[in-house]
Amino acid sequence: MDPRVSTNETVNAEDGGLSQVEWAIFAVWFMMAASLVMAVVDKWTGAKSNGEFVGAVFLYAVFCIVPYKLQMHSNAARYFYAVLFAVSMAVMAAGLTEGMSKLDVWSSWIFVPLTVWSIAAIFSKSGNAWFSKESRSKAASGNESGA
Repeated sequence: MDPRVSTNETVNAEDGGLSQVEWAIFAVWFMMAASLVMAVVDKWTGAKSNGEFVGAVFLYAVFCIVPYKLQMHSNAARYFYAVLFAVSMAVMAAGLTEGMSKLDVWSSWIFVPLTVWSIAAIFSKSGNAWFSKESRSKAASGNESGA
């Protein structure tokens, strides 16, 4: 059995399934892809100018580093992701969304439960094991061999 997966998780890595942490990282990738699709929809509907669209796509491209680094067992990435979410929630709670399209605002609120779940998963007991020094060492040695 994969040492990163705790025995109390419902998905067993030996069966080829994903651990809770891997599902959480998949959710982050999903939200990034959905946000990009929504930016395209906003561009097509005229809610975003060319400059806003390019800026949004650039920002999403930069933020793709976060789920990639999470997959690489980066402990700093999980803290960055949690802080980024907290700052986003503070901005939305302060009502600083006037420059956002309606689709962006609605999708941001819709993604809140999924983001909260993914943060809880990466900071859970199995998440702590996933991001442990031993796990990072195993991931790094596996990546050096071409995996």
